[in-house]
Amino acid sequence: MASKSLTRKVLLLVVDVVLTTGTLLVALRFATRPGYFDELVFGDTLFFVLPVVVYMLAIYFVQGYHLEEIVTPWKGLAAMFVAVIGGGVATGFLFFLIPTAPEFSARALSVTSAGLLPLLWGARILYGRLLIARSLKETLLIVGAEQTALELAQLIAQRAHSPYRVAGLLVPEGSRDALPALKNVRIAVLADLPEMIRAGDLDSVVLGTAGSADDRLVRAVVTLKRRGIRVRELTDLYEELTGMTPVAHVGQLKMLFENLGQRSELVRYAHGLANRGLALVLLAASSPLWLIIIVGQQISSRGPVFVEQSDRVGLWGRVFRLYKFRSMVPGATKVGDKLITGTNDPRVTPVGRILRKTHLDELPQLLNILRGEMNFIGPRAEYKDNVAVLEQKIPFYHERHMIKPGMTGWAQVRNVMTSASEKDTLEKIQYDLYYLKNRSVALDIAIVIRTIKLILKGKGTA
Repeated sequence: MASKSLTRKVLLLVVDVVLTTGTLLVALRFATRPGYFDELVFGDTLFFVLPVVVYMLAIYFVQGYHLEEIVTPWKGLAAMFVAVIGGGVATGFLFFLIPTAPEFSARALSVTSAGLLPLLWGARILYGRLLIARSLKETLLIVGAEQTALELAQLIAQRAHSPYRVAGLLVPEGSRDALPALKNVRIAVLADLPEMIRAGDLDSVVLGTAGSADDRLVRAVVTLKRRGIRVRELTDLYEELTGMTPVAHVGQLKMLFENLGQRSELVRYAHGLANRGLALVLLAASSPLWLIIIVGQQISSRGPVFVEQSDRVGLWGRVFRLYKFRSMVPGATKVGDKLITGTNDPRVTPVGRILRKTHLDELPQLLNILRGEMNFIGPRAEYKDNVAVLEQKIPFYHERHMIKPGMTGWAQVRNVMTSASEKDTLEKIQYDLYYLKNRSVALDIAIVIRTIKLILKGKGTA
């Protein structure tokens, strides 16, 4: 059975294609010279389809199909504005680059983008209203009384635009009275199950029991599966909704069978070669910027150009030397070494504040990538002393060293807090584990896009 979440995204994609195609047709008909419409649409279909594809990719790259976010009016407007401007510019650029492309009207592109903005935004507002309807949600029965199951049930209940709805939390008989009351979530026992089945209100069962489950609960789930109700694992749903792997729910034995960081030798070699090649290109391209940064840095505060942090932990726990542009006064780390700097830390130089805010202080890490110590994307390289402590406190913390650390990563773009608290660190490791389990080109592209957005928003540490 297809997920209702996926079905809703596909339906929104179809709506976007129809709106974009229609707007483009109108623009080509009325905003171009006579005869141009017939020449392009009937004479060269490829270059009529190309703008539609580019606009769809632009919407995807601004997370236009992340439904819980995009249906929020102002977030939707901002995202669609970026998408239509980016789509229009990218389309014009492609028509300029392709030698065989026909003449394309800049006016038609401008009219298309202007017309699409209110249409795409309006579609998302309307879609947001529809998403609240019960009939469009996938109804879940979560089985288990463990903390992660409770958290997942509460998380879904609090999200009005979630593609899911919790029909109830099915727990063993003796557990119901001991559980806290959950807002908008029914806590049910086996005796309540026949009533829920008769109501025909169940689409999926989510197994939220990490250890051995009650035999009667297992038999009940088997019965539901035979009735055609989909059975899902809690970890998968939790990851889908939060982008984190719940370490409190995942057992040690299960982790042995996860392909964390495991790739073939050929893939690892090609990946490392691609990282080093791109680092070399970026080093050459950014060399004028390096000169500007160094001159500004020395004018602001004379001293070493780089900060060399020789106790960072990389692949398989190996310690390496990480490079950054110095952003603080010389000798600043001798007092309060490894402490996270505050917003107005007096040790940070004027130029250093700009470097930190734009993340340009991390540019020398391209040298670490060239040396094979880092990748562009991966977990944050942590201090050796911190790792020794955190491995004792945080489950599976050592697993993050199964891949090279990165200049940016899933945890860095999802958790932008600079807190060193145990709670914040636990959240980050759950993001790291999610990345290790779900690494793909699409996820890497999403991380790059989020990184660029954070830089443009000035989310660095000043």
